[in-house]
Amino acid sequence: MEKTGVINWRDGKRNVDGRARPYFAAIARERVELAGKAPGAWCSKMPAVSRYFQLTAATLTHKMLDLSSTSLLCLDTRNPELAVTVMQRCMAGTRFCEAVLLTHADFKCSDPRIAIHPVAPLRNVTEYSNFMVKELGRHFRGSHVLVVQWDGFILDPAAWDPACLDYDYVGAPWPHTRHPVGNGGFSLRSRKLVDALQDPDICELQPEDYCICDLYHDLLVNRYGIRFAPVELASRFAFELIPPTGPTFGFHGFFNLHLALTDTEGVDYLDQVKPDVFVSRMGRQTLKSLYRSGHYRSAGRILRVRASTGHIRQRLDAMKLYCRLGVHRFRNLLRPKRRNPLFRQH
Repeated sequence: MEKTGVINWRDGKRNVDGRARPYFAAIARERVELAGKAPGAWCSKMPAVSRYFQLTAATLTHKMLDLSSTSLLCLDTRNPELAVTVMQRCMAGTRFCEAVLLTHADFKCSDPRIAIHPVAPLRNVTEYSNFMVKELGRHFRGSHVLVVQWDGFILDPAAWDPACLDYDYVGAPWPHTRHPVGNGGFSLRSRKLVDALQDPDICELQPEDYCICDLYHDLLVNRYGIRFAPVELASRFAFELIPPTGPTFGFHGFFNLHLALTDTEGVDYLDQVKPDVFVSRMGRQTLKSLYRSGHYRSAGRILRVRASTGHIRQRLDAMKLYCRLGVHRFRNLLRPKRRNPLFRQH
């Protein structure tokens, strides 16, 4: 009989022990423990939740995902150390035909699995987009390439759908564009698409994912027969601006960190992030998501940087956020704690 379990994942919905935990980080820790449970043995103890999903026995027994026809690639000349960390997370449960980091020539990578391709330093998003559209093809040899950035990586190899390889582009859906698929920060692209992008009529290149998926969508489909994944498949592949409704293969977006890592993992990750990210608007958004989901140490890491740098208004804002974090943590302490059958107590 198939073993199933139900886990509450959504931000703002707390586990029965009163703590919010990211589903994706919990999967790896709980596979073995949950796999041995009889169907329904503990599910009946769970309170009703508005959103849930079921884990089958196949997802509870982890095996290396074989993507030996696909290359893993990251272009990052600003923070290659963090890029290596992200790529290592992707390779932890997935086998690629190669892993390529495009970065400045003097960077030395200690991981022999990652090949370094030296490129000129990128000064802005425009230069990144130009490279990804017009120069990407000569840097990978797979039939497809999984493109990752510093703020996105594989979450659950068991959520991979082989149908993704039937399409030329798969990325997290957007809510605001004519063609919703999709985001390029964690995306799967075929060699056919990369070659088609050399068309001289494709000349407006920034931002690259918008130009590929929306601006030149019809040209690529009609002239080259490029196939973009349907929204349903893209939603299972990754999430970014639209919250997930179940397990996904990966994600993109610094502001989604609370859904991808535990608090302890988040602190280790943030130690490699450049301080200017913390003082940005995106850093503030990430900070709020972290403390609202109970990631107080990670939130405090960002807050300390925001309180010690920047102009007076930003420091005052940091003081206000310190107060909000404290109030949120105090209220959380007052909540009655009950044993959560899904997670081990720490």
